[in-house]
Amino acid sequence: MRPRPYFGIDAVQAMATGLPAFNAKGGAHSVGAGAQVSYRINPQWEVHAYVEYARLLGDAAKSPPVRFGVPRTKRTVGIGASYAFDFKIR
Repeated sequence: MRPRPYFGIDAVQAMATGLPAFNAKGGAHSVGAGAQVSYRINPQWEVHAYVEYARLLGDAAKSPPVRFGVPRTKRTVGIGASYAFDFKIR
């Protein structure tokens, strides 16, 4: 079994972690949705907030790290601010 990134477990990793070997196949590994709200304070400053939700699918959801503790769903919330610089080039 050759190592697969992210969700596969090869024989060496299985021995090191105690998790069973797992050959993850290709395909979509998650589905999700998100939303963002932005507010422009003035021409230079903007603030924003976002929320995202994702759920693992297929082999990603069946992989040993997920079966033995890693959640199948992920929720993310964030806030930020942006500043636009205004300068002229001659």
